[in-house]
Amino acid sequence: MAGCADTGQLPGDENEEIDIGKYRVFPTSSELSPSTKVVEWGVDAPGVQPIYVASSDVPQWHIDRVSMGHEIAASEWGNYGPLQWWIVGTGEKEAANLDEYYCVLATERRSMGDETRENVDGLFMDLRENMGFRHCMERDHNIVIYVKDGGAGLSIEREKDFDESLLMITMASKNPYPTHADYEITIFHEYFHVYQHAHVMTKNESERREILGNGAVWWMEGGAEYMGQLLYSRAYPEEGDQEYDEWFTLEERMKWKIGAKNELLPGERMEDIVYGERQNVGYDLGSWATALLIHKYGEDAYLSLYDDVEDIGFEEAFSKSFGVSLEEFLEEFHEEFLELPLEEQLKIIPT
Repeated sequence: MAGCADTGQLPGDENEEIDIGKYRVFPTSSELSPSTKVVEWGVDAPGVQPIYVASSDVPQWHIDRVSMGHEIAASEWGNYGPLQWWIVGTGEKEAANLDEYYCVLATERRSMGDETRENVDGLFMDLRENMGFRHCMERDHNIVIYVKDGGAGLSIEREKDFDESLLMITMASKNPYPTHADYEITIFHEYFHVYQHAHVMTKNESERREILGNGAVWWMEGGAEYMGQLLYSRAYPEEGDQEYDEWFTLEERMKWKIGAKNELLPGERMEDIVYGERQNVGYDLGSWATALLIHKYGEDAYLSLYDDVEDIGFEEAFSKSFGVSLEEFLEEFHEEFLELPLEEQLKIIPT
């Protein structure tokens, strides 16, 4: 599929026109088949390719890398959606162009109620006058921020007022760089978030948060981080199996993460960590907590928790999957496991 939009002029710049073709929406060399099949939320849809959108300064090999990472993750955990990968380069101008394209599409989803979703190009100029478009362009965390700060993130559009839902993963070009092994680990990390959210059907954001452990950093981020690291170690068990920089064994990476226990404040525990400046403590210790759960109870038990979480709630699903209460596990993790010597802790990490 190929697409472009007549973007007219960027807000605030009356003289500069945006070339048609700044936005690229197309399948890559992916083995998954492009399809018009509707992907239902929460349903594994083997063989259906997501949509890839890239700014004009992103080379094809970069898009192919994202596509390859998606295929590996979808083969491991199921192919969920509807999903779009938005890939950002290093140029702020190109990212601003992509941001405008995103806001046009977002405004169309919110405003038009058009079941066929046709003729987005023809709607472009009208949509630019929509207040939703202007609000979108002025949002704090826009696509240009990914050029400046790097990183990656999943956005979830699933609300009761929308006929269609969408999962959107944005990948920057630094922190990590696409030439590093960490980049594919980040792809896996973000896709595991897709797996988590695809198992929750509600369109109520507060209910979704509660169902997924009240947004606990250690559970959501630690789980995605460890599963991403674990999958990369399986896909590329030896450095020669992949061609990127900064390859390290799973054991080496987990050694770095255990140091986060020294960053806990007096009386603080992993589950006290919230999103913000110290969230990496939750990421890293949550990775170890996930490793311990999988070591003791098995990967199937860990993944199957998500099959039950909406019906019976997070804590009951936790007890059902692992045979212990959440409170009992957290006590064991803090009072016993974190006190073990490093060599004992590393025994739970697959080699």
